[in-house]
Amino acid sequence: MGLPNPIGAVAHLWGSDVTIIGVVKDFHLQSLHMPIEPTLFRLDDKFLVNILARIEKGQEQTALSQLQSFYQKITPVTLLIILF
Repeated sequence: MGLPNPIGAVAHLWGSDVTIIGVVKDFHLQSLHMPIEPTLFRLDDKFLVNILARIEKGQEQTALSQLQSFYQKITPVTLLIILF
């Protein structure tokens, strides 16, 4: 997007103003054989279906418990799918 300090910036996307809350570098959304392309993630509790998380080795059970707790707080749906 060409923003020197994007965190906290407001952008007009999907018909509304959204605030940028984080930036990741070199995130692969497709096959590792494909080049990295710009990607946007929108956190919206009305449409939340996936949680992406980096889990530290040896902390899998703790992370899963924390993710499940977080997911249950933000959505009435009780389905949690995590892909490693």
